[in-house]
Amino acid sequence: MLRYCERLPTALLRGVPRRRFVVAAVTAWLLFGVARTDGADQQTRQFGLVGGQGFVWIYDYKFDPDSGRSLLHIGVQPPKVREFFVPAALRGLVGRVDHGTSAGRDLFLIFDDKGAHRRYRYEIVRRVSRRVRTQTEQPLPGGALPLVFVGHSVDETLYAIVTREPAHAIAVDEIQRAQQEANDNKNENSSEVDEAVDVELADVEARLGSAQFFVVHYSRSRWGLVCEMPEWFDRQEECYLVVDGDHRLHVLFAEEASGPYKHAWYVEEAWSSPGRVFDASGYQINSACASDGQILVVGSIESGATRSIHASTFQDGQWVDQEPFVLDEAGVMSFASTCVEDEIGLAILGDHGELLYGRWAIKGGAATEPLREVVGLGPGRKASMSWRTQSMAAFVLLGVLLLFAFLRRGDSITRDAELPAQYAVAGYWRRLVSFVIDLAPIAIATNQLWMGPLGEWLAEYHEIQNEGGPMPPFSDELLIAWALCCAAFSAYCTLCEALFARTPGKAAVRCRVVDEAGDRCGFSVILIRNLVRMVELFPLFQLWPTFILMLFTRNRQRLGDLLARTIVVEHMPLSSVPYSPSDNAAQQPDD
Repeated sequence: MLRYCERLPTALLRGVPRRRFVVAAVTAWLLFGVARTDGADQQTRQFGLVGGQGFVWIYDYKFDPDSGRSLLHIGVQPPKVREFFVPAALRGLVGRVDHGTSAGRDLFLIFDDKGAHRRYRYEIVRRVSRRVRTQTEQPLPGGALPLVFVGHSVDETLYAIVTREPAHAIAVDEIQRAQQEANDNKNENSSEVDEAVDVELADVEARLGSAQFFVVHYSRSRWGLVCEMPEWFDRQEECYLVVDGDHRLHVLFAEEASGPYKHAWYVEEAWSSPGRVFDASGYQINSACASDGQILVVGSIESGATRSIHASTFQDGQWVDQEPFVLDEAGVMSFASTCVEDEIGLAILGDHGELLYGRWAIKGGAATEPLREVVGLGPGRKASMSWRTQSMAAFVLLGVLLLFAFLRRGDSITRDAELPAQYAVAGYWRRLVSFVIDLAPIAIATNQLWMGPLGEWLAEYHEIQNEGGPMPPFSDELLIAWALCCAAFSAYCTLCEALFARTPGKAAVRCRVVDEAGDRCGFSVILIRNLVRMVELFPLFQLWPTFILMLFTRNRQRLGDLLARTIVVEHMPLSSVPYSPSDNAAQQPDD
């Protein structure tokens, strides 16, 4: 069966000029590859910082107003660790963050594309390696965006303030689930069919009342209503929602655009009257979060070239203003803050575009961790050439090599090689198995080089393809990693084939490399054969040149074999070697 499959391409093309067919196919493929394009983006930068349970998450993205895309980079600082861990797969994602929060060790982001809701979880794998897993969560009904989005500092419950429209959809879903559970309890016999659940509009309106804003929560992959916001909450700007350790809700808001901030909390199913938080001219809240049984509000007052950071804490029903501290040594362009246990974490964008991170004590305003640059938070080395330029260069080089091989070889491409009787051209499956066996140790040994750049490119590729965008170019870092890995693989194959005429993979499937006469190859021939792998293994081609040539050349030769005049053969069993009477006569004893 395998022999039949191997001869099928030759049988189908019997009578067809193979040389013309291969040239036409390669030409069409080159034209298709060159036609693909890609463009560069001009970007601006924004970032955010959130924390919970000792974890600090930072996300940094650059928005491109022309294409509407943003490159997103995510890092995490676990407890008792100074440096941020930046997974390679989370550098260079595509998406602009609309809301971000953390819940326990998880980061939750809501994107502006129909309210897409994703979770990123930090994990320790086998006590040694670290990773961040990502998964898509259930967005708000209708793709609505919340006014405020916050996570509980301990568990995975999320809270948000939404308008009446998504709250209406959530109420309908809750009533449907309740009625469905009631029907399931009545119909214990599984053969009975439940009637369709209809929700009366009056029931939903009675549930919502006359409120225009509502607090909803997200737990166990479901959204549910918590409570309605009182009438005094009628603004959608400059609002912060905080959930303390006892799951009490706190809301901070400004009644006027430049007015003082007010605070109210939800206890015993009722909202308290709003009270003043901090009254200072030019004060603006940057973040509000819960930490160690207290509410922490961090804001700033800008005065000329300096910016003073003011922290206020709410505990036992009272607000306490802490000692402010000044940020003037970093050339602060903007900053983000969060709670880190009993400290304030600050991410600062300097005047030279550097992203810095440090910590300050809540009480006293003393620096507990000096500012330092967050390294690795970026897309890695960018591509020096666009996708179109990379494609043109790669396909032109491949075309030149193919045309050179065809002109040099002529009709010998379609002529059977005259091999010794003990050899036969190696089959496709043997070649594939030997390639996998040989490539595996090289790929494992060099995985630190290519895993990170490849993960970044794949992440950007999937995100762009979901949005229907063009193919992203290969970064210089990825191309350098690819070149080093291919060089290692070529050197490995050259050394083994020069010494033993086979690699360990070929030896495992009983194959070897010979010239077209069946003799052992010299070193220069082996070197040419394996140097061409640098082109054949280029990630843009995905091994298609090798597959096409092996299918449509008589001796199953890839490009390196054509240029070096080599063939991969397999040993024939003794029973399959053609019988010759002269061989039998030679074995008879002399009389």
